[in-house]
Amino acid sequence: MHRPELLLDTTKVLGPLKALNGGNMAPPLAGSSMNDISEAYKELRCPYARLHDAPLDNKGWRIVDFNMIFPFMHLDAEDPRNYYFEQTDEYIGNCIRLGTQIVYRLGPSIEHHYPRYNTRPVPREHWDKWADVASNIIRHYNEGWGNGFHFNIRYWEIWNEPEGLWAGPIEDFNEFYCHLAKILKERFPHLKIGGPAHVRCEKEGHAGKFLQCCADNKAPLDFYSWHCYTDNVEFMREQVFYARELVDSYGYPNAELHLNEWHYVPGSWSRISKDQKAFHYEHRMKELDAGAFLTATMTVWQETPLDMANYYTLTCGAFGLFSLFGVPAKSYY
Repeated sequence: MHRPELLLDTTKVLGPLKALNGGNMAPPLAGSSMNDISEAYKELRCPYARLHDAPLDNKGWRIVDFNMIFPFMHLDAEDPRNYYFEQTDEYIGNCIRLGTQIVYRLGPSIEHHYPRYNTRPVPREHWDKWADVASNIIRHYNEGWGNGFHFNIRYWEIWNEPEGLWAGPIEDFNEFYCHLAKILKERFPHLKIGGPAHVRCEKEGHAGKFLQCCADNKAPLDFYSWHCYTDNVEFMREQVFYARELVDSYGYPNAELHLNEWHYVPGSWSRISKDQKAFHYEHRMKELDAGAFLTATMTVWQETPLDMANYYTLTCGAFGLFSLFGVPAKSYY
């Protein structure tokens, strides 16, 4: 048997290890009396939980999403009585008590149906009011507005995967981001405002158009975010350098890089038949191969300019680190 030889170069110092074991979602509270993963979640010591798709993980709860907190745009944005914060307060507070900070995604969760309701484009005449509501959500969690908190949530992301979750012209979304980011940064200069969580990072695709719009409008971009689902470790590494070069080329050398949805996906989703899906999601995407992929990916990222990574997801379900019954999978370890 061939034995691999490991060489340690003690003359080369890379610096401290980066905590790139962040994820998506806090522990679910819906049904938690029967399936509580809080202690196992705490043991992960994740630096950041990105709050996206939280209502999908908490059936029947009105949490996190813009439309869940402020459902009717005709209401007065300055009246705290028109906001529903209660369940989101509990959700975020529980996560922070477990030692994990928050990346708050402003916008809607994914919709897997037609017609779409929450991912419709925000009409231009509502852009300023949208900014007011977003500002009051920030104030509620950071400044105590509306009987709120002082959680010091630093990262505020605008939207998610606009290629598919802004059901209108992508040019309108790019302008919406610029408009909103300018207002939020002016009101909260100490916070990190960014986005937009593209499906992929490509200059010839949506990323290049978005970054060009930001540059043309001199819009703030404290962090650029995108997603990747693959089984290729080398690609997970190389795309970070590509993203750094791309974002720099549009005049944002100080923007952080956040790969804030990623997961091990062997093969092609479109080729998985219905009778294979349960095995694919509960075994192939969570067991030994998945664990090896996660370990390799977080290792090679140490020598890249990646600032934050958020695995999708930290909780239960098809893409989680736990089984549907809250049992940690191999990928958890």
